[in-house]
Amino acid sequence: MAHHDPLTGLPNRVLNLQLFGELLAGSGPDSASPKSKLAVFCLDLDGFKAVNDGFGHATGDAVLVAVAKRLRASVREVDFVCRLGGDEFVILLPDIADNEVISVARRVVSRVSEPFEFAPTARIGVSIGIAAAPRDGTNR
Repeated sequence: MAHHDPLTGLPNRVLNLQLFGELLAGSGPDSASPKSKLAVFCLDLDGFKAVNDGFGHATGDAVLVAVAKRLRASVREVDFVCRLGGDEFVILLPDIADNEVISVARRVVSRVSEPFEFAPTARIGVSIGIAAAPRDGTNR
């Protein structure tokens, strides 16, 4: 449990940093390759505070659990979805083609914004920052 978020079961900040370091240090495509050694998505849920405050913390927790499931379903088997805390998540995508990065990001945005069966009027979205190694840098 020291490496996993107790609410969502996802790897937590500690395990995320470990995985990030290992994946970044591993062998992978060079800067001329159409693939990235590692792409990183930094995600922040849009509208989560309003849902948490307006519907209650139990609904907020249910939203986080549902979002975690949606994120896992939106990525490849080899990718890692991590929860840093609150409404912040990170997705680590090793050895991925640049055009596939955009496809995954679009799928994540679409899936996260779908209505929740348990709270149909609760609406959230997601903002995603994307960086890729080696194109955008090779260190933390």
